[in-house]
Amino acid sequence: MGVQRAKGPSFFFEGRNLTNQRYAATVNPIVTAQGKDQPVFLPGSGWALYGGVQWAF
Repeated sequence: MGVQRAKGPSFFFEGRNLTNQRYAATVNPIVTAQGKDQPVFLPGSGWALYGGVQWAF
């Protein structure tokens, strides 16, 4: 969410995973030497808040 203007202040805010849920961001099947698929789960990021301000003249 944000506001962008040709002149003056512009700003943005972003929130990710605000409820801090645990989740698998990526799941990759990897074939082992025995020929069996082994799932590999990569965890997702925790909660985060981002924001910024820019001033254009």
